[in-house]
Amino acid sequence: SPACASWDQFRTFEERGDYFVKFVKELKTK
Repeated sequence: SPACASWDQFRTFEERGDYFVKFVKELKTK
């Protein structure tokens, strides 16, 4: 199981991936 408990809020691996990509893109725009 992942060490990060926050991953539990996502139902699928795809949702985690999409959220991560969105998060990284938002960081780059700042």
